[in-house]
Amino acid sequence: MISVIMSCYKEPLEYIEEAVVSILNQTYEDIELIIIVDDPTNHEAIEYVSSMADSDKRLRFYINDKNMGLTASLNRAKGLTNGEFVARMDADDISELDRLECQLRYLQEGSYDIVGCNIRDIDDAGHIANAEGTNYPTQDKSIKKYLKINSAIPHPSWLVRKELYRLYDYVDFPACEDYEFLTRVALDGYRLG
Repeated sequence: MISVIMSCYKEPLEYIEEAVVSILNQTYEDIELIIIVDDPTNHEAIEYVSSMADSDKRLRFYINDKNMGLTASLNRAKGLTNGEFVARMDADDISELDRLECQLRYLQEGSYDIVGCNIRDIDDAGHIANAEGTNYPTQDKSIKKYLKINSAIPHPSWLVRKELYRLYDYVDFPACEDYEFLTRVALDGYRLG
């Protein structure tokens, strides 16, 4: 099973809807989607997520009593997972429908601990802004070299072996919690793809 973790705060409802649907409609169906609502006053998001959880039992959601921030919300979410693998998703992103299937195969075949993928930007209207997408390095050694200047694994595209999430928490490193996390696991010798 793949557990997908997502935190939402004040994203527009249409963004959250697209993000949730893109996960629940994955070609790889053995999933659970865990959503942390980090704004207990965001009644519109809570109502939507609740209705989706009623119609698809793979979705579980939790509401923080107060705004805790992304780092604390992700640490909470990863602690609630049941899957052998954990995928990240942001509430304002859309996953290709075969994302999890392709990533799981790639992770297993390459014996990686974390994998990600290239991305394409979309504008506020949902149109693809850069059709060619990014062109990040794909192999462990080149990704680690690239980490000296930037991240080659966009956070909302991560698929992680759960045991890695048992060993490491996110730390409060504003706007760079993912980069900091990747740097630690890379320095400790885990394989990135």
